[in-house]
Amino acid sequence: MSVVLLADMKAHLRVDVDFTTDDVLIQDNIDAAEAWIAQFAGRALQAQTGTAYFDSFGGAHVGLELPVMGVQSIISVTYIDPTLTQQALAASSYVALPLNADDASTYIYPAFGTDWADTAPIKSAVTVTFQYGYAIVPTPFLAAIKLLAAHWYENREASVVGVTSAELPLGLMDLLTPYRVWSF
Repeated sequence: MSVVLLADMKAHLRVDVDFTTDDVLIQDNIDAAEAWIAQFAGRALQAQTGTAYFDSFGGAHVGLELPVMGVQSIISVTYIDPTLTQQALAASSYVALPLNADDASTYIYPAFGTDWADTAPIKSAVTVTFQYGYAIVPTPFLAAIKLLAAHWYENREASVVGVTSAELPLGLMDLLTPYRVWSF
C-alpha cells in the first residue's frame, strides 16, 4: 500500500475525484515516486521486515550493527551453535540500542551480565530478523512524493520540445537531502 493515497494525489493534482480515467497512471506515478525516493534517501518509507546475517557474535561485549537505520523492533535472533544446531536467543538475553532512531544505526549487545553464545565457525551463523522503516512517514517525504509524481504526470515524455525543462521538480532535493543516508 502506498504512503500517499490516490485521493490525496488527485487533490494535489487538482484532478476531480470522479475522473477515473487516469487513476492507474496516477497510482503508477505514486508507486514509482515512492520507490525512487526510498532508493535516493536510502530509507524504507513503510515498516517492513529485514534480515541480517553475521558470521559470529563477534566477542564478549561487541555489538552487532544492523545494516539499516530506523529499526523499530527485533523479531528474533537465532544462531548455529558449535554442534550445528540452530538455537534462538531469548529476548531477555540481548538488548538493541537505539530503537526508532532515524539517524543512527541500531546495535544488538548481550544483556548486562551475560556474554554471547558460542557459534559454529561457519558463514552466516547468526541471523537477526527485525522490523524497520517509518511507522509514520515524515511530511517532507509525502510532499516529495507528491511533487515527483505530479511532475511525471504532467510531463509524460523524457523530453519536451519548445519548453525549458528541468530534470527534477524544484524543491525535491531540498525536501529529501536532510533525510538521506550518506555512506562512503
